[in-house]
Amino acid sequence: FFARYRHLILFFWECYLGNFLCTLLLLWGLLKAFDRISHSIAWIYLPASSVKFILFIFWLWPLFKADGIISSLERFSFFIPYLTGLVLETGILIFKLNKI
Repeated sequence: FFARYRHLILFFWECYLGNFLCTLLLLWGLLKAFDRISHSIAWIYLPASSVKFILFIFWLWPLFKADGIISSLERFSFFIPYLTGLVLETGILIFKLNKI
């Protein structure tokens, strides 16, 4: 079973783990900057989140286009981890901003 679907398993690991690491890196940077410039953290968060989206697309685009088509499975393997990270990032920042 694993030998037959090895490429799909590696693809999902790359999508989910890559997005998780990007989300952690973004959150770490925002939380470090939060103490110094909490008044403008949203202006840092928006471009940083956009850069994360762009990097993630460029990183995965060759994998998506490898077979010539983008299946719904590939689409969901991008959007589910991305939206999960986005909700997590936004929730943590809202929590921190409400404490001010």
